[in-house]
Amino acid sequence: MKKLFIVCLLAGALTACKKDKDVEAAPEKTCLLKKRSHVQGSSAWSIEYTFDAGGKMTQSISSGSLGNYVLTAQRDNSGRIIRADFDNATYGYRTYEYDAGGNLAKMNFYSLPGGSIVTYTIFSYTATGYEATRYNPSGGLNGKDVYQFTNDRKNIAVQKSYNAAGTQTQEKTFTYTNKRSEYYVEPELTMQRLNSGFCSQNGIATVTTRNLQDGTSYTETRTQGYNAAGYAITSKAVYTNGFANLENNFELTER
Repeated sequence: MKKLFIVCLLAGALTACKKDKDVEAAPEKTCLLKKRSHVQGSSAWSIEYTFDAGGKMTQSISSGSLGNYVLTAQRDNSGRIIRADFDNATYGYRTYEYDAGGNLAKMNFYSLPGGSIVTYTIFSYTATGYEATRYNPSGGLNGKDVYQFTNDRKNIAVQKSYNAAGTQTQEKTFTYTNKRSEYYVEPELTMQRLNSGFCSQNGIATVTTRNLQDGTSYTETRTQGYNAAGYAITSKAVYTNGFANLENNFELTER
């Protein structure tokens, strides 16, 4: 089976959805992402979200090739997710810590049933980007990703990945459209930040990946389809290295 590529992951037009000055042609009302579905070759998977009366995500339900589980979120008094519990013991559970500015500062991954820590990630931010550094339970380096923002700080321009020895193994460069990213909508915006510390605001046009150890590279070209409100309802990724096309659909609900 070819390797799945999850794209930091809607049929029918919705009514115009609170103006967002960060993205061109932003919606006038606020919408939530109810479900995203993906097909790549013979593989298919989806993630569906449930919400409380205030529009906060309560659960994330994954099914298909990506894995089957229900993630239940616990929040602090500020409404931030501080713990994610899975109904499938294979996934353990995660806890999240934040800095004074509200940015994700640390993610801890624990195994079940014993609750032993498996790995943790420290996020550190600068004016031009940030780093996500992964450690083993003893504090040894597992690897890190270094991100550089675009000049407007709305998106990631470059991602550099390093192994446990500190050697750079990969570099990704990104270009963007002037439209809203399919993932820049709650609760996927929050989930993207919990997974990688940041969520780009604009839709990705291309991703070029260079594998430094073997000298190979390939490009991923993405296209998005939008409803009248300016939210993405579809996207597609095409690869130059022979990987199967990745097709995505997004279902929205008005908050």
